[in-house]
Amino acid sequence: MFGSSVAFAANTQTVKATISNLKYTLNGKNWAAKTTAKPVVINGTTYLPIGVVKEATKTNITVDSKTGKINIG
Repeated sequence: MFGSSVAFAANTQTVKATISNLKYTLNGKNWAAKTTAKPVVINGTTYLPIGVVKEATKTNITVDSKTGKINIG
């Protein structure tokens, strides 16, 4: 969930999601991500945008749309 949608399968599924206005803390301190992408909640599970995780953890995260893989680190 990173601000744009990526589909890897011919079959798609429709889901209902709620855009969340969660606030972030990083190492115990309030933190604001530079990205404007918001977390979403689907069926009670919260999904964070990859850009937010990448920024907070300073980890290289890339998405390969050809192979459908997310590379972390």
